[in-house]
Amino acid sequence: TNAGVKDGEVQLVAKAGATAADFAAPAMVVKANANDVTGLNYSIAKNSIAGVEPNTKADYCAHKAVATALTPGTTYSYRVGNKDGWSEIGTFTTAPDDKNENYSFIYITDTQAQNDEMFNVSQKTVHAAYRMVPDAAFVLCNGDLVETSGANNSEWEYEQWFDTMQDVWMNCPLVVAQGNHDTSGNSNFTYHFNTDTTYNDKAAVATAMDGTVYSFVRGDVLFMVINYEDWKKDGYFESL
Repeated sequence: TNAGVKDGEVQLVAKAGATAADFAAPAMVVKANANDVTGLNYSIAKNSIAGVEPNTKADYCAHKAVATALTPGTTYSYRVGNKDGWSEIGTFTTAPDDKNENYSFIYITDTQAQNDEMFNVSQKTVHAAYRMVPDAAFVLCNGDLVETSGANNSEWEYEQWFDTMQDVWMNCPLVVAQGNHDTSGNSNFTYHFNTDTTYNDKAAVATAMDGTVYSFVRGDVLFMVINYEDWKKDGYFESL
């Protein structure tokens, strides 16, 4: 959100195709933890944004929330925001109790883009995949979500990444890995995803960005996401 907006929350109802009226009495409300994110580089010259000077700085507030104790095999509708405004309504379905039930997921990589033309290619690719696998359990995005990395990274690119493909992201859980183009000193990659950050709590060799080494189980499969970008740290791979 814009800086200073800190009262975000997630509302959930246990039904598909919910409307705004269904959230008058949501089944679950989860308050978000809000953290100030200051001095991010909004854009670079190659973004070609009319009326915006390159390297303009911007402040934000990052919101993260976790909904727990959900019912297995259940479709939920949700929205995020606060009394002053709500997002579009999305849906997701929790994993079933049956660990042997088959499922599919979408694997993509290198959606990286830095202007409207490039993002149009990325969104066409993601939408084509989603049309082919509309019941995907999740989308695994294997790094390089955006193009611009390092000290001159571009928050505008993350805005476009979510905006041009929001209808998919709102209805299909995301699993993201850090790529070299997602690397930056201000860690803006991590502000956009609520991945498990507990690895660094006890890691012998911690990652530069929290939440870039994590794992989860779906059915009878263990998925492990490993951050390769810290490979130069002595003992890093041995400590994983």
